[in-house]
Amino acid sequence: MTGRTTSETVPAMLVRDLLRRLHREPMQHAAGAAMLLAAWERAVADGDLDVAVSAARLLKAEVRAIAVTLQAVEVDGLVLLERAAHESMPSESTGSSET
Repeated sequence: MTGRTTSETVPAMLVRDLLRRLHREPMQHAAGAAMLLAAWERAVADGDLDVAVSAARLLKAEVRAIAVTLQAVEVDGLVLLERAAHESMPSESTGSSET
């Protein structure tokens, strides 16, 4: 354990939702990118420039989509952590005053 109290933790349901999004969105784009990479490699090996260029364009779009979806999941994860940290802070009215 990291020494965090229960009040500092993110609810498991929210973590599961974040992981589901990570699997559903970026991983699907990654699977598409893998297929496009294979198509590009095959086209290059066959000397089919038109198919290679087309596959490269689509691959570029998939890589960008991976980055965008990962960034969105990261932002949402950071918001969850910030919310958990904020909720764990003692309120000013109940905090002790040291002078």
